[in-house]
Amino acid sequence: MLKRLHRILGLTAVLFWLVQILTGAGIEALWLIDGAVYRGADEPADAKLLAQRVQEVKAAGASGVSLWAAGSVAGQMKIFYTDPAGGARVRRIGTHGEIIYDVSGTSLRNREGLAAGLSLAHETFLGGAWGRWLAAVSGALLVSNLIMGMRLALRGRINWRLFLFGGGTGTRTARRFHLHRMGGLWMLIPGLALTVTGVLLGVSEALSVSPAAAQPVAAQSVDTIGPPTSLAQAIGSALAEPDDSLSALVLPTQTDGPYELLVRTHLDNPRFWGTTRLRVSAHGDKVLYSHRGADTLSQRMSEAVYPFHTAQVGGVAGRVVALATAVGLLGVIGYGVALWQSRRPTFAGGMRGMTGAHER
Repeated sequence: MLKRLHRILGLTAVLFWLVQILTGAGIEALWLIDGAVYRGADEPADAKLLAQRVQEVKAAGASGVSLWAAGSVAGQMKIFYTDPAGGARVRRIGTHGEIIYDVSGTSLRNREGLAAGLSLAHETFLGGAWGRWLAAVSGALLVSNLIMGMRLALRGRINWRLFLFGGGTGTRTARRFHLHRMGGLWMLIPGLALTVTGVLLGVSEALSVSPAAAQPVAAQSVDTIGPPTSLAQAIGSALAEPDDSLSALVLPTQTDGPYELLVRTHLDNPRFWGTTRLRVSAHGDKVLYSHRGADTLSQRMSEAVYPFHTAQVGGVAGRVVALATAVGLLGVIGYGVALWQSRRPTFAGGMRGMTGAHER
């Protein structure tokens, strides 16, 4: 019964799993390539130079301007904005204020647009809010199938050397069975780590109006006392400690509204973006609000799980392991489908591949 359920569940959800694994592998590969191609000096960005670049974008008629850490290279930042023609664009700024590139944020011809498209497909299957729930359910099914596969692989007499290192002998079906089992056992722990955290992340984001990382501060406030605060002053006010770094900045969305910032401190575990939210007055250079962590339970869960699901906690090594796990899971699924096909009834009659007692 367990074997039948394992097979039916795998065949039913295989297309969803392939989409999530392939897009996840693509995202990890892009981050690794990004870090290698744009690697630079590991130093904080200059607040005055950042402010100058943001002001240049605004002076050109841009709207919806926000500033985010590039992630893969410390000190580099990205300005996300909408140009006067209504197109989404991304401008990457180096640690010394140099413009590295300015590209469309939606075109699949460049890394920014491709990464955005892969992320959207990975997180929502391009289905919006309901797609997030579908992705979470798909991940939960993969978790259950990995556990069922482990239970099936380890029942009866266990030969660890053969199970983990042997490719199997005998018929093609027998070899496929051995490779499917061997790959599943090797991928079990890292696969469960990625899928369980992915499910938790998907549920937390589905419960939120928007992802935790997309809202540095939850609310707006107005302060009109004091001289105008420059963008550079706002950044300087947020970075209270030498080890603090700017993760994101959203310009005021209303007259005399505050600057909203996201800061990474030494208290944050290894991750691209921090968890400390601040609001700096547009008049008088005052910190109106400071809070470490998100405001809701779902957002807190998202922030806690995100660096583990994306393998940010392991740096480059973590991303390589995550990418290898995705490739390994693709192999396990491929051998599983091939094994099922080899056992299907044929027009010539009978069942192929049912040659070993260990296979029945």
